[in-house]
Amino acid sequence: MIATILALTLMQEAPIDTAKRVESLCAQLSDDDLESREKATAELAAIGRPALKSVAILRERGDAEVRGRAGEAYEKIVEA
Repeated sequence: MIATILALTLMQEAPIDTAKRVESLCAQLSDDDLESREKATAELAAIGRPALKSVAILRERGDAEVRGRAGEAYEKIVEA
């Protein structure tokens, strides 16, 4: 359900390639592999504004790991 919401939000605001990348990275925030989660967090922050709404949504939903990582990416985007 969250993936669908994110995809619809992204398609309205970002080019398709960027939207697909952000969706994939958001899914990786809950990956079993720590390195994958850390990389996804950094890449979302590097994408910047096109990822902002997706990470904002994830700050409020999902498990604690996803919320924390999404919050970290969100803060980096806002501060940039």
